[in-house]
Amino acid sequence: MRHSYIFAILAIVTGTTIASAEPITYSGNLSIQWVNPQGGTSSGAGTDFLSLGTSNHASLHWWGDSTFSATSGQTFSIGNAYVWNGAPTNIPNEVTFRVNLDFQQPNLGPASFDFATQLSLHGDGSLTATFDQGGKSIFTAADGKSYQLELVGLSGSADGTITSEYCEDNGACVLVKLSEVDPPQVPEPTALALGLIGLGTVAVRRWRKRGV
Repeated sequence: MRHSYIFAILAIVTGTTIASAEPITYSGNLSIQWVNPQGGTSSGAGTDFLSLGTSNHASLHWWGDSTFSATSGQTFSIGNAYVWNGAPTNIPNEVTFRVNLDFQQPNLGPASFDFATQLSLHGDGSLTATFDQGGKSIFTAADGKSYQLELVGLSGSADGTITSEYCEDNGACVLVKLSEVDPPQVPEPTALALGLIGLGTVAVRRWRKRGV
């Protein structure tokens, strides 16, 4: 019987497939808002088109899909942000870039993720929007779990900025990553196997001490 026990342990260690947690795929509806402009003059807050400055001579606007589908922990695109520069004056110095995700699968409900965006009008007339590259925003769902959206960056921009010269309307693809905050830890197959081997070794030593 004791030998059968040892063989059972070895069979588990060498022959059992240990299941790992599968990545979760999230999907649902997507929308973007520019909200909470700080200072200066603007109009259109709460929409995806924010006019900037006196006489609306500049804007932040958005183009992208109205749905999303993404696997946990993987970077994906949510669309394109644009900066139009028509030589504005008195622009806000900051605005919040809000990503709204209405989760349909799994059914987590609606969530909003906010990222600060800095606006700078330079002496040469160029206008720059600096996104919160690497920034993270957290949402807690009704199931009590927290989910994090990270603004990974902008395509073609190493520093998370979009700059438009006079009469330019430049844009970039916004890349994000969605994941569960502190998900349950699943034992690594190797670690679990080594643990089982250790149990088997202890059992063998005990049997030897009994004179087996």
